[in-house]
Amino acid sequence: MASLTDITELKDAERQIYFQAFHDTLTHLPNRALFIEHLTMAIKRSKRRSDCRFAVIYLDIDRFKLVNDSLGHGAGDDLLVPSPERIRESLRDTDVLARLGGDEFVILLEDIEQVELASEIAERLQKALRQPFRIQGKEVFAPASFGVGAEHPRIMNSPMPSSGMPTPPCTTPRKAAGPRSRCSTASCTKRRSTSSSRRPICARPSNKNQFQNYYQPIVRLDTASLPVSKP
Repeated sequence: MASLTDITELKDAERQIYFQAFHDTLTHLPNRALFIEHLTMAIKRSKRRSDCRFAVIYLDIDRFKLVNDSLGHGAGDDLLVPSPERIRESLRDTDVLARLGGDEFVILLEDIEQVELASEIAERLQKALRQPFRIQGKEVFAPASFGVGAEHPRIMNSPMPSSGMPTPPCTTPRKAAGPRSRCSTASCTKRRSTSSSRRPICARPSNKNQFQNYYQPIVRLDTASLPVSKP
């Protein structure tokens, strides 16, 4: 006598729980916890093999808060979904792209021959993200700032925490300075910084004469005259 039980729904629920525990619900990217696992393994492999190099690229979207405040949080979500797709176009299939939260993303590059490759990828990503996004029928400009770290003793010799990432040897410059990239490695102490001119999130209409200006004078009610400002 045998008894059979269909556990398909149970297994599907287990897979869904696992996915939600280690992936971002909006972008479906690996989350912070899963990225730490990948980074921990990369550090262990690099300690065992001197030829096993890796690099980490940290990036955040400069005008994400401006998009949220001016177009709404729905527009912010619409910006976060296509951004990873554009980032992946410049990455290899083996590279790990994760979302840390908000507008912060991080990339793990493993098995790289030269650490300078990370800076080259960051420059390609910066160029790609400078292109406008189509959000709610508008062209939105939302570039990103990058921080690149590779083969740094502070990371290699630090224990990996279970709930967070170690402080990277380099961080992105302040957003007030515009989109930039900065690199820091143990073998190369030269800092590279590139910036672009500031532009509003919807800059293209001004170049096509799609705005019309109106002059609203301030009139004195008692004399119906325009106030004259003294030089």
